Amino acid sequence: MFISTAPEYSYVKVVNGQLFIKLERAMHMEKVKKFLLPKESKEGYKVVFDTPLSKERWIFVPKDIDLKEIDDFVGGLYNANRTQLSKT
Repeated sequence: MFISTAPEYSYVKVVNGQLFIKLERAMHMEKVKKFLLPKESKEGYKVVFDTPLSKERWIFVPKDIDLKEIDDFVGGLYNANRTQLSKT
């Protein structure tokens, strides 16, 4: 079993050919899907969204996909949400 242990990623992890994307809120899933859809491939990592309520399997993305870019995108969603909440 292969598990990536790269410490620089907060929201993504590769386990057995699956790219797990940890989302604290399911509402962010649609934004991440729009971000990843242009990167869809016929083989590679199977994307799995890991939310507090469930795990949802989705499309394949290439194995050479930039994991840091995905991690930064998801982190940006959380930072934007926190900024918005602090303004209310």
